Amino acid sequence: MSKNSRYWAIGAIVVLALLLIWIMFSAGNPGSSGQDSTAESTASSSGASESASSAAQGTSESADSHSGHNMDGHSASADQNLNSYLADQDRQMDQMMTGMQGIPESGSASVDFLTGMIPHHQAAVDMAESYLKYGGENKELKELAENIIEGQRGEIDQRGKKGGSLEEKRAHNEDQAKAYRQEYDKMFEDGAHGHHMPDSSPATVDEAFAEGMMMHHQMAVDMARSILE
Repeated sequence: MSKNSRYWAIGAIVVLALLLIWIMFSAGNPGSSGQDSTAESTASSSGASESASSAAQGTSESADSHSGHNMDGHSASADQNLNSYLADQDRQMDQMMTGMQGIPESGSASVDFLTGMIPHHQAAVDMAESYLKYGGENKELKELAENIIEGQRGEIDQRGKKGGSLEEKRAHNEDQAKAYRQEYDKMFEDGAHGHHMPDSSPATVDEAFAEGMMMHHQMAVDMARSILE
């Protein structure tokens, strides 16, 4: 081989070696770049997951806090309604007692009974309206309250007319009237009918209305027994 041929062969080998080195280097760099990209992607995904988890936790805490606030608000509103209802009930019972004690002696037991039942019935109407106003939730008690309002308003009108009719007829019996008034007045001696049950602590408007109506109706029963006797 001539000297020039040897030079060309050596040059070609060097070029090929450099080319192989470049190819290997180039092939290595994309792999490294891919690893870096994968690592960055993994880190990004991890960060997103943490952010989502934090957001979910924050939403949950916010919901819990809002829920607690609503419950507290509901409880405060229920307590306020109960207190307002009880205040109304005491005022209505006081008005009833004043009205019932203030009826004039007509000389007729029947007239006195009918006259005394008018403020008694009016108190029941007032209590029922107050119960509906302050949000009673029991279905049966709501129906009772509505029936009381409608029914006893009609009875108030009837009792007024009937009492007037008896008064005009002057169908009096002084002995009967005196005996009835004695029994009638006993109901007011201790004031027990004028206030809420002393040992009762109702938790809701429903309980307060039910207990108040029991006491109220018992008074009507006592009056009815007296007039029958």
